[in-house]
Amino acid sequence: MNLNIINKSNCKAWVVFKKNEHVATVRSFYSKNYVCLVNVVSRGDIKYKKGGSLVEALQGLYVENVELKGYCSTDTKTEKILNLYKNKKLSLKQARKKADKIGAYFANWKGSFFNNLYYLEGLERLTVLGYTVIQAI
Repeated sequence: MNLNIINKSNCKAWVVFKKNEHVATVRSFYSKNYVCLVNVVSRGDIKYKKGGSLVEALQGLYVENVELKGYCSTDTKTEKILNLYKNKKLSLKQARKKADKIGAYFANWKGSFFNNLYYLEGLERLTVLGYTVIQAI
């Protein structure tokens, strides 16, 4: 595969720690045609993916048991919290607490409530779940 390296500034790397233990390394590279290639090395397992952006390329990859999410990602967990909030079975404060535990945030205020609950994108989700993410390059 010809990667068409432009220069070193199109390469980035992050190291991920949990409780001072190195759990993953994430590397990204933008090719000449602006496709983002990433690899995630976590516990000896290596996964590769590509996308139009870093977040898009990371979507669906895992660090330990945490799935990295893309833009405006939802699933049954976010839908359940959102429905409890919309049906007034949870206050906004209670719903935010549950959302924080899964790395999600409320968006799109509509009238008197938020209309959506999305996961934080890419590596940002790891930071709220107790991981330390350090950009090395």
